[in-house]
Amino acid sequence: MELLKVGETFIAKTAYGEWEAKQAGFTWDPASKVWKTSDQTKAHALAIKVGQHYHMPETPSLTPAQPPVDLWPAVPEGKFAITDPAERILKFYQVDKPKEGRWAGWTFLKVLASDTPWPIKDHQTKKGILDQIALDPLGAMARYGQSIGSCGYCGKTLTDATSRQIGIGPVCRKSLGLK
Repeated sequence: MELLKVGETFIAKTAYGEWEAKQAGFTWDPASKVWKTSDQTKAHALAIKVGQHYHMPETPSLTPAQPPVDLWPAVPEGKFAITDPAERILKFYQVDKPKEGRWAGWTFLKVLASDTPWPIKDHQTKKGILDQIALDPLGAMARYGQSIGSCGYCGKTLTDATSRQIGIGPVCRKSLGLK
């Protein structure tokens, strides 16, 4: 989702299946194929819900939302295993941080509940999980590799005993600065 402000109107550009704008009270504009509102409270609530900031320029122009780099703890890209404090079970997550393109600077979190990763969009849930991973990111990455048998950094199958014991493959250990 892309949240913009043009003049006094807030615009939510969404992909098919993203209904947060509708739930926040935005109105669908079939001509421009975007969700719109002039209510700043609704726009602010939507921005918080989807973890985005929007820029309010002095002059009316189409300005893309800024990535929420200040909202999330410093967690590297990779795959992690942590114990869910509420359910007390081991859960698996993937953190992606694109370095270029439209989503450069953004942090994406997905739960790995099967072969299909599911995005976590709820701001509070995302922050709680990232906070827990940030306590020991290398430990959570290694725990993923040890539990699943795939590298906690790149996800490739761990084929030697040392890598399976550590949870991270030799190439990734080197790129992470581990011995």
